[in-house]
Amino acid sequence: MASLSHPNIAKLLDGGVSERGEPYIVMEFVEGTTISEFAKNNHLDIRNRLKLFVKVCAAVEFAHRSLIVHRDIKPGNILVTAEGEPEIA
Repeated sequence: MASLSHPNIAKLLDGGVSERGEPYIVMEFVEGTTISEFAKNNHLDIRNRLKLFVKVCAAVEFAHRSLIVHRDIKPGNILVTAEGEPEIA
């Protein structure tokens, strides 16, 4: 998964098992708000909401083609940057 590179998918930086035997992953920090908050706060109409959603769908499709399944895609795991770009975390 660390080799997965897409502009709308947060990057995996590290992962492993802690000294206490607990698995962990470290992902890049994405400065942004959830997709729901972004749409509401910016008063996005349906056309602009769908444009954002299409980018998310393209990222999910890219991950699936790379045999990666997220398993927990929800608005809270999709952040939108100040530039208006969604990133799946």
